[in-house]
Amino acid sequence: MFCRQLYLDEQTSKNYKSICSKFHKQNYPSGIYVLVLSNISGRVEYFDCKEFKQKYYKETGNFPLIIGLAKNASSAMNMVQKLIEETYAATGTADVKSYLKEKNEEIKAKKNGIYKITVFEQEGEE
Repeated sequence: MFCRQLYLDEQTSKNYKSICSKFHKQNYPSGIYVLVLSNISGRVEYFDCKEFKQKYYKETGNFPLIIGLAKNASSAMNMVQKLIEETYAATGTADVKSYLKEKNEEIKAKKNGIYKITVFEQEGEE
């Protein structure tokens, strides 16, 4: 369900273990937005995690790969922008899917590397 390279905003970084635990129990916390890679296009999308309560997800269990967690929609949008900027700076392209796949492989290769957390600072928020 969660990508090994996980992006968080400052608010979700404070209690991400609790949030992740709730996700695994299918108790999706109110107001938390998820950043995911689209299965079809590979684009980064974001939406309120309450959408996981829809019948489709319950019946199929076909959850998208979660690459980030944000406290609200504006924070999620800001994180998408920063992730694309990071991808472009590292690869010269905006292919986030390939970039994250490569980062995941690096983390998997390390025997002690379960997850790598990146916290994006939020501009203009308190």
